[in-house]
Amino acid sequence: MLTLVNRELDNGVNALLKQHRARMSNLIRQLLTNSRYIEVIQRKLPPAFQSVEDELKGNPAVGLLREQVILGMLIAFLGEANVKLIQGGVNPDIDCYVGSEPLSIKTVSLSAGIRLKWTSNAVKAREFMNSYKPISDLLVIRIAWGKTGVLRFIPLNVQQHLFGQIGVDRYLDYRSATNTRGVNLSLEAERALNQHSQSVSLAILWKKSKAIGNPVDKWTDYWRGKYDIGD
Repeated sequence: MLTLVNRELDNGVNALLKQHRARMSNLIRQLLTNSRYIEVIQRKLPPAFQSVEDELKGNPAVGLLREQVILGMLIAFLGEANVKLIQGGVNPDIDCYVGSEPLSIKTVSLSAGIRLKWTSNAVKAREFMNSYKPISDLLVIRIAWGKTGVLRFIPLNVQQHLFGQIGVDRYLDYRSATNTRGVNLSLEAERALNQHSQSVSLAILWKKSKAIGNPVDKWTDYWRGKYDIGD
């Protein structure tokens, strides 16, 4: 009898946790489906990314500055109370918390793979794969200058469901025989995640214009409309 009660309590707690995660994920989903914000994001994201790319041409650190642009956007639109920044190095797989839910931001070119682990060491790559499981919502920004790319939100529960369905060997992509720098999300997994009804995609026309600077506080003001980038 006691075991049955405990099981029912566990089920109740798990249901509440799922509801809480859904509410937090809904913040980003609502942002990316709100016509008021869609127009601003589509207009302001390309020049912001161009600015940091101009500042750090050819420097791998440009990815960090792109993340600061996105963090500033989330703070400006969702509020400081709903976006918690984390210190660098605490968890390299998580960039912030929206509500209490972790979010990972990935900025990649239109044709590049989504890198989940950076390493040139085959042993470390295998260790990562053996212990891997999805732990955060994903916000993927695919950049394609002169073309149309995408900003896409993929909830954690969607990743977990697919991972459980197809397993780690099909979910992740690592080719030790090639000159690789890490472990990617597989093309099969990415396509399935993109097509899921709970994932949200926003088309971005990557048109070049003028520029500004960085970091997070500045981008927060930028997204709040305190200043703009010239045409």
